[in-house]
Order: sequence, then structure tokens, then C-alpha cells
Amino acid sequence: MTLSNVESKEREIDRQISALSQQQNLLNGLKLELGELADREVLLQSEKNKAKANLDNEYRRLDENPSLDLSVVQRTYQAAWAEVKENLSQQANKRESIEAEMLELARIEQQKLNLQAELVKLKEAHTEARVQRLAVELTKRNVVEVSHTEKCSLDMTLRQCSKRAHEQANQQAFNVLRDRITAALTEKELLENKIESLSMTVQVSDNQVVKSTFIDATRFMTDVQMQMQLVPNKHTPCELLEVSNKYCSKPLVTVSNDKDKETWVELKVRSNKHQDRVLVDNVYYGNSPVRVYLPKGIHNVTVEKGGYESYLRTLNLNEHQKVWAELLRRSDVASKPVATTKVLPQKQSKPQVEASVVSYQDKVEPVTVPDGVVKASVGQTQPAATVTVAEPSVASSPAPTQTTTEPRIDLDEKN
Repeated sequence: MTLSNVESKEREIDRQISALSQQQNLLNGLKLELGELADREVLLQSEKNKAKANLDNEYRRLDENPSLDLSVVQRTYQAAWAEVKENLSQQANKRESIEAEMLELARIEQQKLNLQAELVKLKEAHTEARVQRLAVELTKRNVVEVSHTEKCSLDMTLRQCSKRAHEQANQQAFNVLRDRITAALTEKELLENKIESLSMTVQVSDNQVVKSTFIDATRFMTDVQMQMQLVPNKHTPCELLEVSNKYCSKPLVTVSNDKDKETWVELKVRSNKHQDRVLVDNVYYGNSPVRVYLPKGIHNVTVEKGGYESYLRTLNLNEHQKVWAELLRRSDVASKPVATTKVLPQKQSKPQVEASVVSYQDKVEPVTVPDGVVKASVGQTQPAATVTVAEPSVASSPAPTQTTTEPRIDLDEKN
């Protein structure tokens, strides 16, 4: 059902409305004329009554004067009666005309109603056709080929760099799919901005790595080819076209459960801070807001920023999801108390422990440490160090123990 059919029917209704208006004007004119005839009837009836009264008076005088001529009075009365009769006849004709025109008006009105009902059906059929066309355009299967080069940071392993490159290539493929679908829409100008904000589920039926290699020591290149299909919600075409959901009663695409097919859903990550870092499954995706497509299943989301506690969350993605990360300054986060067991020494002088710190340069510095806590002082930053601690002597009687709560001390923390 094309738009021209709807427009043609609308023009036909416009013509019918015009004819209806003309017919209504004609009917109004007849009613006005009928009203004028009714007003004239009142005057004519009054003149006829006067003429009859005069005629009656002349008849009474005829008894006194038999030779009295009554012809003039009779003709006056006859003329007045004739005018009244003519007026009544005209009124009867007007009423008949009005009835006929009212029937014609009703016929035109019914035609208009029929045309409007047909127009409603045409518009519904046209809307259904738009929805079906958009559904086909949205769910068209595409083969997407992309090439991505990832610059690996020095702290990444080869496996991490390769994984990140493939993940970024997949995201690039999803963006290509979105752009390709948008460009092919029949109603592109109307829907382009709405498609940008649409949450997409993507089914990947074939994902092949065509080429994958390191270009140099820090750059990894991968070429992928993916057979992809958008799997929108069944109401998505109606929402995009801003029409009733009654036109979107059936699912657009049946998602296959075959093992060789993956269904990808959209994850949006935002935080309350700028210049943060968003990682999903340890793959860096940039600063928030981030919009990524991931296979359904378990995924780990990390949002971090220097000076703030990292946001960590594990998600079981089965549908589109939005994550809001609230990052708090480390100084604002209260230290969680940890239960520890502390050995209370006997009331005696505190033993001293001598620790030897051996560096790769065979440099040894004796360090005096109280209470069995080891602190090392090294002249230069070294890759590693070996610490030897002489245990203090323990009194013959066992020391009492007491469970207290204090902040955790991490001896392995980097200074």
C-alpha cells in the first residue's frame, strides 16, 4: 500500500466535503426561503381576513339595499384568498425541496463517512507496510569486513594485545553494521537520529579472522569477516516510527540457538567522573560513556580513575543493560576493620631484630626493627631483594593472646 493511494483517497474526501458544504448551503437557502414564505403567509392571512370582514359587512347591507353592487368586495376577497393559497402551495413545494435536499445531504454525508473509513483502512495498511518494510531493513543479514590495528602498551602481554585487537575489531564491525543499516533505510531522514540511540542486539552467525599478525613490536593488526544480523525488539519498528504497538505484534527475527551462532547485546557504561577508564573483561574501551556489544553471558566491568576506588561488577548479560559507576575518592572511603590476632609480649624490654638486606650489588645495610616488623632500606631501586630475619627469643611462659580490630597492613605494598 503506497502513500499515493492514501493521498488520492484524501483528495476524494476533500471533494466530498466540498460537495457536502455546497449541499448544506443550498439546504440553508431553501429553509430561509421557506421562512420568508411563512412570514408572508401571516400578512396574506391578515389581508384575507380583512377582505372577508368587508365582504360580510356588504352582505349585511344588502338586506337594506338589494341593488348594492358586491362585485368589487368579492374580487378583493377572492384575490386575497388566491394569494394565501399560492403562498401555501409555495411553502409545500419548499418543504418538498428541503426534504429532497436533506436526503441528498445525508447521502453525501454517508459517502464522506465511507471515504473516511476507507482512508482509515488505507492509513492502517500503509502503516503496517511501513512497519514491515522497516523490520525487513533492520533485520537484513550483512557480511561485514573490517581491519583494525591495535597499538599495544608495554605492560600488555602478547595474548592481551591480541585479545584487545580482536575485541576492538568486533566493536568496529558493529558500528559498520549500524551505519550500513542506517544508510539503507527508506525513511533515513526521519529515522537517522533515532537509530543512533537504539539499543541493538546483534546475532553473529559467522566470525572469521582473515588475517592476524604483529606489524612490529608494538602494533598488532587483525582482519575479521563477520556475518551479522540485527535482532531488534518486536516493538522497535513501532517505536522508531512513533506508531501504536498493535502494528508490531509478531517477533521480527527468531534467534537461533545453534552453537555456531552468537547473540550479542549492548552494554552502556557511564560514571560520575571524567577521564576515567572503562574495562570489560580486562579489555580497555576508553573513557565513559562507553557503548559496547558483548556476547550473552558473564562479563566483568571495571571503571577506574587515579585517586578513586575502582568500580568492579560482574554482570550476567542476557539483554541490553546500562551500568552507572559511582567513583569515590579513596580518602572518602572508610577503611574496613580486619580481625587479627596480636601476640602481647611479656613485660620486659623489647627485643631487637637485626635484618640483613642483600641487593644485587651485594650491598648489605643492617637495620634495627622493633616488635618483629620488618622494614628494609635499599640504596637504589632494584628488581628484587632477599630479606633474612633473625627470630627473637621467646620467654618460657606462653604469651597471652588478644583479638583486636585494626587496619590491615600490607607488607608487599609498593613504596
